[in-house]
Amino acid sequence: AGDESLNETDQERLHTVTLPPAGRTLGKTLGSMALPSLGVRLVSLRRADGMNAPLHDDALLQGGDVIVLSGKAPALALAEARLLSG
Repeated sequence: AGDESLNETDQERLHTVTLPPAGRTLGKTLGSMALPSLGVRLVSLRRADGMNAPLHDDALLQGGDVIVLSGKAPALALAEARLLSG
């Protein structure tokens, strides 16, 4: 057996989440989402205007933000749910 025996959910991957124009998480800080506690790493934050924003805890989430995360599939699903529903 080799790499074929590895379960795909055990593999780290990138995942993109786009925040809707309205939602409960808008106006909250990136740090308040506590995404690292779910086992994901923030890779980038791009604003709706296409500009990259610094990844700091006090960055306010805005509608149209595109957040790129890295982690395993189950953790990414939890992070997406937190970002989209608060």
